[in-house]
Amino acid sequence: MAKAFPLRNRALPDPYHGGVVSLAERSRAAWAAIAARFGGYGFVGPETPAFRCLSSACPVNCCRPFTVALDAEDLERFLRLSGLPVESVVECEGGVPVVLPLAEPYVLAREGGACRFLGADGRCTQYEARPTACRLYPYQVVFVDEGTGRLIAPSPERVREAMAALEGVGGVGTVPVLLFHRACPGFVGEPLGEVAWLRLLRDTLSLQFRRMFAEQPA
Repeated sequence: MAKAFPLRNRALPDPYHGGVVSLAERSRAAWAAIAARFGGYGFVGPETPAFRCLSSACPVNCCRPFTVALDAEDLERFLRLSGLPVESVVECEGGVPVVLPLAEPYVLAREGGACRFLGADGRCTQYEARPTACRLYPYQVVFVDEGTGRLIAPSPERVREAMAALEGVGGVGTVPVLLFHRACPGFVGEPLGEVAWLRLLRDTLSLQFRRMFAEQPA
């Protein structure tokens, strides 16, 4: 049996204290400690229904209310896969992309109150080229310090700790918590189950923090 690692304090609720627990249980306990901060989000565990985009049947349609930010890698990929000129892809002024002082400085072009690439059938007309934000939605991962039960900022070291937790190694430290956006009505599939949940958590971590993975030593 794997070794149980005691917590530094009792910030996190049961079932944490008193034995070895699965990553799903660790993640659920961490979520209980931070849930009050995330009114618009819910916890994703093995019991959560799988997500399926409802496209034209969706009463919300995330492609309408949300403005999508891109970084340089997203933009390069979009231009390469779509074959479109930059002025057709992102918001521009005088044919020059608008650049904001942000980590993701570009904004995907919009028309008629929606993303320019939203088709009449409610599907993306540039699905393969879609930016990271679209690939992630409706999921995101946050990190919680197991010793304090507090949210912690991501860093390359914490990403490594989170990936180690996925592999079932390491002690008390950073636990990844997978969340879903409550406004999305697309959680209509069968329960994920343990294997699919772990895969989804791993894929979301890898995509959301891809730049930090690139910074890690070989």
